Amino acid sequence: MKTSSVFWGLFFIFLGLIILLEKLNVLLIDYGNFFDYWPIIIILFGFSILNLPEILKKIIAAVAALLMALFVMSMVHFSWFPFIDFDDDYSTKTKKENSFSQIASIPFTENIKYSSLELNAGACSIIFKDSATQLIDVISGYPLINIDYSTKDSQNNVNILLDLRLRTKFFSKKHDNNVIINLNTQPIWDLDIDIGAVNMECDLSKYKIRDLCIDAGATDIDITLGNKHSYSYIEINSGASDFTINIPKESGCQIESSTGLSSEDFPGFRIFKGSYYTENFEKADNKIIIKISGGVSSFEVVRY
Repeated sequence: MKTSSVFWGLFFIFLGLIILLEKLNVLLIDYGNFFDYWPIIIILFGFSILNLPEILKKIIAAVAALLMALFVMSMVHFSWFPFIDFDDDYSTKTKKENSFSQIASIPFTENIKYSSLELNAGACSIIFKDSATQLIDVISGYPLINIDYSTKDSQNNVNILLDLRLRTKFFSKKHDNNVIINLNTQPIWDLDIDIGAVNMECDLSKYKIRDLCIDAGATDIDITLGNKHSYSYIEINSGASDFTINIPKESGCQIESSTGLSSEDFPGFRIFKGSYYTENFEKADNKIIIKISGGVSSFEVVRY
């Protein structure tokens, strides 16, 4: 049997099995992370062309067929998500807003001075939108969300773990994957965000952001920062992603980049010893430090 016949036969078998097992609620997969590893398929195709023993070629073809089936499923899930159009007014973005239900919240007490949020997300659309009377509100039409928290320092410091690695079902329209996160504006926040294939709009201008760390896969992210805290440190490690960061004009900003981006990507900044600075950096009461690494394909800083 030809290697190509093995590949295509197993590809359709694997694809059909994945769909069937999902429909039977036997298989639950977070497809968001598969985007980062698609070059493996090309590597396996290359091995299958080499002059290798036939049995080895067939094994490689079988593995490639499985990976291709998973990649196709990830593309289908990602493209069928009801992503929010960030260019419109919020009232028109969430046309199904009435179908949202509050999934989880953590109560706020006045003695909470610091809070950290560790957010893990697969493939979904996330909005940081409003201030919350609770410490955190999570609103979504999808039920599989896990939230946990712990306190330390006499309950002045709260650590929150929020798992949004949504496991969708093929051809299922019972749930949408839009998630709204509202934070309380009183504590000083540290945010650690690990996301896969995600569209995310973060209006953090109301919050006191001390640290923001984003580890992203295939994403489109728009972040708005404020000047509520004297010093904000932003670290971005990303794959094939488009980033827009909006910062106040009165804030001083420093950018450190190891991605090959040039000064043309940072209009209004001056370069000094390999870093980019706004002219008011030294005198500004609020300073924002941005460190960029990874394969960011597009990065824009907008001063508003």
